[in-house]
Order: sequence, then structure tokens, then C-alpha cells
Amino acid sequence: MNETNPRHDPYKSDSFSTALTILHAANLKPCFKIYNKKKTEVDDYMIKGLLAEAKQRYTLEFCNILQNMLEKEEERRMSFDQVLNTFFAH
Repeated sequence: MNETNPRHDPYKSDSFSTALTILHAANLKPCFKIYNKKKTEVDDYMIKGLLAEAKQRYTLEFCNILQNMLEKEEERRMSFDQVLNTFFAH
């Protein structure tokens, strides 16, 4: 990936942001501290901790979807279409 002009999928960024909002609501804990401003990156360890808390209250399927929406690598991250297909496949 070219770091100067990275290719970016805004829909998958929206998926990430939405999953953070859902995780915030699910745990009733803010997620704004997961971004490390000094390193300009998301703290994966904090996300895993918040997901672990959610897994104590919610179904594995729900938490797996959130986890896939929070995938750090954009190419591997679930899009909204994939999320909807997962829900309607049942």
C-alpha cells in the first residue's frame, strides 16, 4: 500500500466506526481512548478487551460480527453488505 496516497474504502471505515459505536453502547464504556495519538493507530489490545467484555453479555455471533467489523486490515474488514448478508442468511 502506498502510504502517501493510500487506497481507502470509506464504506469499510464506516463499518469500523459503526462497530465502535455499537461496542460503546453494548458495554456502556467509551471507546475514544482506543486511538493512540502518538502512534497514530488504534490500540488492538483495548479493542480486544472491550470485545471480551461484550462476549460476557451477548451472543458469540453478535460479537464475531463486531470483531470482523473492527478488523484493523481494511481488506479483511466486513462491509455493511456482508453484515446484512450474515443477518439475513438465517
